[in-house]
Amino acid sequence: MKKIQLIFLFALLSVTTFGQISIHGKVVDTRNHPLPGANIYFENTYEGTTSDSDGVFQLTSELTGAQRLKVTFLGYIPYTVAIPAKADTAMVIKLQPENNKVDEVVITAGTFGTADDEQTVTLKAIDILTTPTSEGDVYGALRTLPGTQQVAEDGRLFVRGGEAYETKTFIDGMEMQQPYSSSTPDLPSRGRFSPELFKGTLFSTGGYSAEYGQALSSALILRTIDLPEESDASIGLLNVGLQGGYTKRFDRASVSVSGEYYNLGLNNKINPPRKAFAEDPVQMNGLVHAQVKSGKQGMWKTLYSFNHHKLIAPYATSSTNWENVALNSSNQYVNSTYRNMLSDVWMVYGGISGDYYDDHIKMEEGSYHILDRYSQGRAGLKYLPSEKVKINMGLDANWHDNERSNENVAGQKAGFTQRTLATYAEGELQLGDNWAVRLGVRPEYFGLLQKVKVAPRLSLARKTGEHSQLSLAYGAFYQNAPDEFLAFNHQLKAEEAKHFILNYQYSYDKRDFRVETYYKDYQNLVKFNQASNEYAPSHYTSSGTGYSKGVDVFFRDRKSIPLLDYWIAYSYLDTKRDYRDFPEKATPGFVAKNTLSLVGKYWIAGWNTQFGFSLTAASGRPYDDPNTPEFMERKAPAYSNFSLNAAHLAYLFGNYTIFYCSVGNVLGRDKPYTYRYSDKPNGSGVYERIPVQAETLRSIILGVFIQIK
Repeated sequence: MKKIQLIFLFALLSVTTFGQISIHGKVVDTRNHPLPGANIYFENTYEGTTSDSDGVFQLTSELTGAQRLKVTFLGYIPYTVAIPAKADTAMVIKLQPENNKVDEVVITAGTFGTADDEQTVTLKAIDILTTPTSEGDVYGALRTLPGTQQVAEDGRLFVRGGEAYETKTFIDGMEMQQPYSSSTPDLPSRGRFSPELFKGTLFSTGGYSAEYGQALSSALILRTIDLPEESDASIGLLNVGLQGGYTKRFDRASVSVSGEYYNLGLNNKINPPRKAFAEDPVQMNGLVHAQVKSGKQGMWKTLYSFNHHKLIAPYATSSTNWENVALNSSNQYVNSTYRNMLSDVWMVYGGISGDYYDDHIKMEEGSYHILDRYSQGRAGLKYLPSEKVKINMGLDANWHDNERSNENVAGQKAGFTQRTLATYAEGELQLGDNWAVRLGVRPEYFGLLQKVKVAPRLSLARKTGEHSQLSLAYGAFYQNAPDEFLAFNHQLKAEEAKHFILNYQYSYDKRDFRVETYYKDYQNLVKFNQASNEYAPSHYTSSGTGYSKGVDVFFRDRKSIPLLDYWIAYSYLDTKRDYRDFPEKATPGFVAKNTLSLVGKYWIAGWNTQFGFSLTAASGRPYDDPNTPEFMERKAPAYSNFSLNAAHLAYLFGNYTIFYCSVGNVLGRDKPYTYRYSDKPNGSGVYERIPVQAETLRSIILGVFIQIK
């Protein structure tokens, strides 16, 4: 479902009004060099501007009373000053640089941090939200980072040769069983939550902490926002639907309520799909998020969301025949967490969560129903005696019940109830000025197997220069066999992957460079024989194996061109697997050997407008042609997508308003992502090839977003 939420841009863009406060001046560094593009604004408002190419700014406002002016610039310490009422002030603001030296060694192997308080920051949260190809989806933005694959017809994250189910999402530490919206074949899924909900994102492409488990390849760790500064409301009008929200701030608590309704009927008339929907996609989302401050440092958070998605989409079964696939899906999720400092050195944290997923898919071959229920409880302690010693330990319990059936055929039912219990302990130690080590272990008990797997984790980092460091990581990772197979054979082993990672990182003067090489070894992957009875437990075994190795490169530059911020990501991937119904070890169809992303954002202060662009490209993915004796030897065309967006801030009817436009695949590339083949040969004995393509040649999003104070 096409959706985007852009109220966050009010903090990025600027507006100029005329009134009772007038300030002008210049922003410079410690050597009196001008700082173009610095943000100058009044705290707790969206009144602000940016400095020009000479560092000069002018800001007038109708705000009454004394105000606090804040000045920020990437790579420099924020500056705040009190401004009296009705002031006419001239000033020179000198910003102090942040410490660019790697004074403290940080474990960075496999990790991209996007929260402002993460030491491993590579992208800020605002960078994820303003990426053109994301269309407001966290997962879409993360696909511009190295290590990810461009599987555009699916929409989920595929990381370093792993399937999508190998990446798990955690919200405030709690695992989310169903992070994506439901979809039908060849239509991409999206994340179920708005990016606005999260204050920070930690994306690990491998070698992640022992605190988390049940993810063979990757962990996406999302942290929800704390108490908002004030009450407000917002309204969004788009070519694909409506959205609105209200936040009430109390002294030590807040409650936010939001809702979204999306209907692609109008959009499909303006921008017709290749094949008309029998019933246009309709999606309704609702969310309640409450926070309560406890004591000086404690925080309770509770999140509830629901999602309902319905459509009837065309699906090609041959080059000339189409059938309708009907989807009717609903999902509910609840999450309640608590954390607090028990003393100066002890922190307690924990939470409970539940995920309910009810999915109905109707096709000509049958009506399929999936009912999935998942709950989790966890509790932990952190011991923080100093900046150089950190110890984390805890307990994690999960209950997972899954049922699936073909409602048209009696007896075609399967399911499982899995209980897992894990403990973890991890310590991080700074060894002098140049070394850091993190050692952890995670024993996990699998109820269906009645077995314990022990997963060790080890990371080591060494400072190599004033602005650089080298990191190593190793870990063993276990995950239950995929639900669709575990439902038929409860004795399938836990799938296993071992990660070996080497990372080099250099950061200085608003430029970041990192290169990472890795190797993954897979064991106990699910295999089956396509010709046998899929409902028989013996149909499935845990004899699959595989490997994945490659190099990821990332470069970001916020310095060379004033007001331009861009990054480049490149990935090389070599992977093969002998799993599922593969007759031999081969590269899976979701893998491109080479992937490239270029993302940039350019701010024009005089227009109050930000422009963004992104280019993603990938070499052709393999696919199998059943008309030939070779397996997975064909290659689809190379993939590319050039997208643009623009956001303009205005003052409409007394409220700050964003006008937004985004166009995906601007150049109109019309190549298939890949190919699949008909299940049965035609009259000539040939399996017909079916191209898998985007539903529309270009994606277009138009929106108006209003912030109401």
